[in-house]
Amino acid sequence: MINNKRAVSPLIATVLLIAFAVALGAVVMNWGKGYIEDQTLDTEEKSKVETQCSLDVDLELLKIGGDKKLCYNQANSTVNASLEFMIENRGTVNIVGIAVSVIGDLGAENILTLNSESINVGAIYSEDNLTYYNETVGNDLQQVIFKPYVDVKGTIGKTLCSKGSLVVEDIDICD
Repeated sequence: MINNKRAVSPLIATVLLIAFAVALGAVVMNWGKGYIEDQTLDTEEKSKVETQCSLDVDLELLKIGGDKKLCYNQANSTVNASLEFMIENRGTVNIVGIAVSVIGDLGAENILTLNSESINVGAIYSEDNLTYYNETVGNDLQQVIFKPYVDVKGTIGKTLCSKGSLVVEDIDICD
C-alpha cells in the first residue's frame, strides 16, 4: 500500500500553474484598469481647471483717470479697518466668488467675499466696506490678493483659481 501512492503528473502540474498565473494576472489587470481610469479622470479634471484658470480668468483692478480703485481705511478702533476696491472681469468666464487676502506689516488675513452673486464677463464689481481685523494685519497695508472662484464644466462646485489671481501692491489710504 505504501508504494501505491500516485503524485500529480508533471503535465497536470504545469497546466495548474499556468491557470493560476493567468487567473492572478487577470485579477491584477482588473485592479490596475480601475486605478488607471481613476487617475486619468482626476488628471483630466485638474487639467480642465488649470487650463480654464490660466486662459479664461482675467481680473483687473479698475483705473479711473489713471488712479487705481483700491484703497484702505485705517481703523478708528483697534479692531476693524476696511478695504475699498473696484475690479473688472475681463476674462471669458463668469466669476462666482472671490477670496481676498490682505497682507500688512503685522500679518495676513483671508476674507471671503462675493459668495452668492457672480461677476459676469465684462462686469465691474465694487466694494465700499470690506472689513478686516486691524490687530491681525496692522496699520500699513502692503499687499492685497484677489483669488477668483469659477465653475468649471465637469467638476463639482466652485473651483479656486490661484493662477488667475490679481496681486496688488502699493495700496494707498482712502481720501
